[in-house]
Amino acid sequence: MIGWLAGQHHATIIHSIKVMDGMLDIKDHLALTSLDMWVSVFKREFGSEGGLKQSFGVELDRIVIESGLEHSVVEKLLRTRAEDISKLRQGSVSL
Repeated sequence: MIGWLAGQHHATIIHSIKVMDGMLDIKDHLALTSLDMWVSVFKREFGSEGGLKQSFGVELDRIVIESGLEHSVVEKLLRTRAEDISKLRQGSVSL
């Protein structure tokens, strides 16, 4: 899922996680400072999980309305995509 969000291959994400774990193990100052900055960015941009869900829902509604697709077609597309994502998650590293 992280790879999909970041637009990166799963191997790149796994490597990045390992590198970051190593940096955290040695308490690298630059890594800790960067993480603090990213935490503030995510809090500012997404707020709580509810805020992210609401933002996603609004964007999804807009896309569905603008597409002009019938309800049954949209439902089938969403189900198929959710199944694809579920399969990807089962094959990826959990965080």
